[in-house]
Amino acid sequence: MGSHFVNAHKDGNGGGLLILSEMEGAVCKLLNVTFLDNKAFFGKGGAVYVEGNSLHFTLDSSNFSLNHADDIGSSIYASQRVIVHVDKTLFYSKITTQIIFPILSIHGHAKAMTANFKIDNMSPSLYDSP
Repeated sequence: MGSHFVNAHKDGNGGGLLILSEMEGAVCKLLNVTFLDNKAFFGKGGAVYVEGNSLHFTLDSSNFSLNHADDIGSSIYASQRVIVHVDKTLFYSKITTQIIFPILSIHGHAKAMTANFKIDNMSPSLYDSP
């Protein structure tokens, strides 16, 4: 059915998937995707790193489990005016250190719109910086 990104490790951003777009208003939709145990060493976005100019990034019916980033965004890091839509998506993270990073990190002019968004962990779930 859907795609699976499992046990992918990368030095830098986007341990499982790196999405970059220079086209204004581009659309990227992930449907029924599983991200399990992906890691971004010395980077952001353990499972997914998203960057673009007014990029519409949608997650639907997906699962994020046990992903890790050394910097921020253990599951997803979105920057530079990315518009993030999340629906029917589960995020799970096992806390193993005293330093806690958000699962979903939205920076710059990004906006997060969520519905049916479930967090199953003890860490902060969403960070939306000014």
